[in-house]
Amino acid sequence: MSYVKLDDIRGNIESIYKAAIIAAQRAVEVSEAIANQTLVTKQKPTTFAIHELQEGKLSYKKVG
Repeated sequence: MSYVKLDDIRGNIESIYKAAIIAAQRAVEVSEAIANQTLVTKQKPTTFAIHELQEGKLSYKKVG
């Protein structure tokens, strides 16, 4: 099981709720990429997305 510190994620995104939405949307993208065989990973899509968020590879832009 993978463990990610909450503080590591909060350093990149100010709200944990925004972080959850961003990670969930990225997990869907990763899942689709795995199904289309454009991405190969041994991690589950959610774990993959959370680690990307922790590493600062994901961001968001406020619309409206």
